[in-house]
Amino acid sequence: MIEKEYKTMLNYEKYIRLLEVFHFEEALVQVNLYYISKQDDNNTVRVRCKSGRIFLQVKIDCSIEKGIHINREYEKEIEIIPYIITKEELNNLCGVDFFEDRYLLDILVTERRNYICEDNIISLDRNSYLGITDYELEIEYKNKIVEKIKKKLEQEKIYNEKNTRGKFKRFYARYNQISS
Repeated sequence: MIEKEYKTMLNYEKYIRLLEVFHFEEALVQVNLYYISKQDDNNTVRVRCKSGRIFLQVKIDCSIEKGIHINREYEKEIEIIPYIITKEELNNLCGVDFFEDRYLLDILVTERRNYICEDNIISLDRNSYLGITDYELEIEYKNKIVEKIKKKLEQEKIYNEKNTRGKFKRFYARYNQISS
């Protein structure tokens, strides 16, 4: 499946402001366990635990432009959280032949609130990982971002076209920072 989403980072004040502007659903907690290989291939491999279910998920980067991330996404439900995800399992899931074995690195916990408007899912995330907390807005959409949502975000001085790193890239940058 192709995923299109707009991402932008928020400070704490903007995060609180958006809680007031939109009528978000109750927060859901999801735990992302990130996996890396010996070669950095820039794709995201994670196990996500949410609502009592466990999913193996792979995101293959296609493009990032003007704050819009386009990825190819693959997912399957699994029974247990593995320490190693084999290249065979990843290659079979994605129908490719370039993955190496992946090893569990660490976790990121997201407190996510969603607001749905037409075919847009607006997610307000509070992410905690490796000793820090950050705040992020994501808008996942099929065709385009609903104009009234875009206008509200522009009024709040939140919508911009800066390229923002996704969760895994921020997580991995933090990991490298504290590991060196």
